[in-house]
Amino acid sequence: MLTRAELERYLAKKMKEDVDPDAIATEELVIKRLGFAPDDFNLKETTLALLSEQAAAFYDFEKRKLYVVQSASESMVPELLIHELGHALQDQHFGLRRFLKAAGEDDDGALARMAVMEGQAMWLMARYAQRSVESVKPDEGAEADYPVLAKVPLYLKESLLFPYEEGLRFHAAVCQRYDDCVTRVFREPPASSAQILHPDLYFRGVKPERVVLPPAPAPAKWKERAAGNLGEFDFDLLLRTHRIQAPGVARNWRGGGYRLLESKKSKNLLLQHASVWEDEDSARDWFTAYRQVLAGKWRKFLIEEEADGLLRGRGDSGPGNTGRFELRRQGRSVTALEGLPLD
Repeated sequence: MLTRAELERYLAKKMKEDVDPDAIATEELVIKRLGFAPDDFNLKETTLALLSEQAAAFYDFEKRKLYVVQSASESMVPELLIHELGHALQDQHFGLRRFLKAAGEDDDGALARMAVMEGQAMWLMARYAQRSVESVKPDEGAEADYPVLAKVPLYLKESLLFPYEEGLRFHAAVCQRYDDCVTRVFREPPASSAQILHPDLYFRGVKPERVVLPPAPAPAKWKERAAGNLGEFDFDLLLRTHRIQAPGVARNWRGGGYRLLESKKSKNLLLQHASVWEDEDSARDWFTAYRQVLAGKWRKFLIEEEADGLLRGRGDSGPGNTGRFELRRQGRSVTALEGLPLD
């Protein structure tokens, strides 16, 4: 059992021991540049505050210990224990650290694996309480009860809740189809957030298409600060973050990736990302929707050239960002460059 104060100390210690300061600073920069958070967002402080507020119980697979926070509702403790004992059993049979590390540099695949872990534990809670899947959700509570959750960027809130809510629905769908669902999802884990959102893609083995980013523009010399992939979860969230009404667009995602580059000379930052869509019409829909995202990301949005499948212009200028952008569509692919040199 932990008091809330002990939990806060525990989380601060874990973050200090397990998180590279440079890595979290880079992740924060990527989140801001992609348009998920404002410039004054502090990822480390916000994550600590959010976990301290939201955690009621957890299983530490490094120490193989289960913790319950004393402030948790007494009526919820049995269900919390079922959830965390589920994680303990997952760990004994499959090794949770190994399971998560197997995603490698695949950010979207790692999110899908988190959804396997948390979704199954939520499913166990539902079975224990004999509830329907739709009635078992993380307790977000009133905004007055959870002020941190109410104020964090949508990206952080959704990243926290996705493994529980969508993971639960995914696991229930797998269990409707397979008797060995509990072990199957660990032996044959989903490859993407799209497979979590749409279990039929998992059943049919439809995996993300590989996206190859074009070479960085010359003549500047660049070094890579960060790179990764972008899943359906990310594209859908970009639209919702900027309140873009484009129903069904993200559903046609088939692959995506990004790279954050830094000029060796000027230290300016260049965000490069690309995506592949189901067909040309889907790519055109994303191109149109992302044009609106760009307009929403910046206070300044000046179009200098616009044609079918091409958009060039200038956005905000600031530290590390020269403000020029280029958006292109070719066939099923859409690419973007943000932070191009002015000359």
